[in-house]
Amino acid sequence: MTRLPARILPLLWLLAVSAVAADLPPMVTSYAEKPVQHFNRQLDKARREQASWSESPEQISRHYAGAQFTLIRTVQRKNETLAYLSKSSLEYYQQVLLILTLQQQGHHWALKRARVSWQCKRGQHFSTAPCH
Repeated sequence: MTRLPARILPLLWLLAVSAVAADLPPMVTSYAEKPVQHFNRQLDKARREQASWSESPEQISRHYAGAQFTLIRTVQRKNETLAYLSKSSLEYYQQVLLILTLQQQGHHWALKRARVSWQCKRGQHFSTAPCH
């Protein structure tokens, strides 16, 4: 986790507002990596059993994240798809953002990376800073 100097925060706010206006992905200043190896084994098994959720990046993303998360958007880049999923947490009045990178391998997909970040205040700024 990288902490940013306080003088950078006003610049981040300006970038976040610009991102909203331009319909860009949310501003993430830090995130935590989540393991994906066990899920990829489940995905391989589901694919062999022809489970419907194993066929598309959107369905795979929803399955990984679980029912509490909502798929916000997907972005296709060459043989990769980025999936942005969000969950509101009323206990801490924060929003949790899950960013998944799925990689196409032939006709199949694998989860390459899973990152999580959260938002303690309204706006587009997400980090791993504790919410007070």
